[in-house]
Amino acid sequence: VMRPLNPDRNEDELRALYSVSLLGFRDNFLSSPITEDDFRILYRALLPWVDPGLVTIATVDRQPVGFLFGLPDVLESQRAPAGTKRTAVLKSLAVLPAFRGIGLGRALYARAHGLAAARGYTRAIHALMRDGSRSHMMSAVEARPIRRYALFARPL
Repeated sequence: VMRPLNPDRNEDELRALYSVSLLGFRDNFLSSPITEDDFRILYRALLPWVDPGLVTIATVDRQPVGFLFGLPDVLESQRAPAGTKRTAVLKSLAVLPAFRGIGLGRALYARAHGLAAARGYTRAIHALMRDGSRSHMMSAVEARPIRRYALFARPL
């Protein structure tokens, strides 16, 4: 089952997102686990800007197995006329390892695109992806890069 974020249960929803992200991001390049409290602080700060329809939680037997966390482009909305919605930022996608390879990530992206279009968004940004990652490969099917970033290291 795929369902939107329930804004009346934000703390429970953040707990569900954390449980998936902890395992879903575990093997990602440069990913480090954070505590549930730190996760909730990060995501709680985004909640005032969240459009619940841009967040999807996938469940099996009511247990979260994946999610896509999206929100309106906050900076764009501050520059644009009131009520203008153009860009949705698809910030985070995570799927539990046991549910990878069955198309769940693609289904989450497809649902996000459809819901964003239905809500009046005309563009979606798949945010901050490492070249060659699972998310990048899913996005590359129908999206194109708009910016590239580089990580640098310097011996101290």
